[in-house]
Amino acid sequence: MADSGTKTADEDLITATGHPTHVHDFHQLLYAPLGRITVTTPDGEHELASPLALWLPAGTPHSARFDPESLVLAEPFDPAAHRLPFARATAIRLGDAARRQLLARTRG
Repeated sequence: MADSGTKTADEDLITATGHPTHVHDFHQLLYAPLGRITVTTPDGEHELASPLALWLPAGTPHSARFDPESLVLAEPFDPAAHRLPFARATAIRLGDAARRQLLARTRG
């Protein structure tokens, strides 16, 4: 899925300050309940802080920078099981119920 200028997703590349450009074969919702993250996609830079999240369709090249005291939640979605709500990287304002549900998924 990646072109020659795009790195493949690799957990070893994610650091406390971010990660280089890579792609996923799954959709992803990125959310920072604490702090701020900046995600760069072909559509531009997306600055995320609560309550903003970012929908990334499968195959979207992206990199990220994390502020020092940020907490980043990355929720994957199987493209075969979930319809595509947006065809491009899209910022989404999360309501209270959606924020609580994402935070609850971090327990355990």
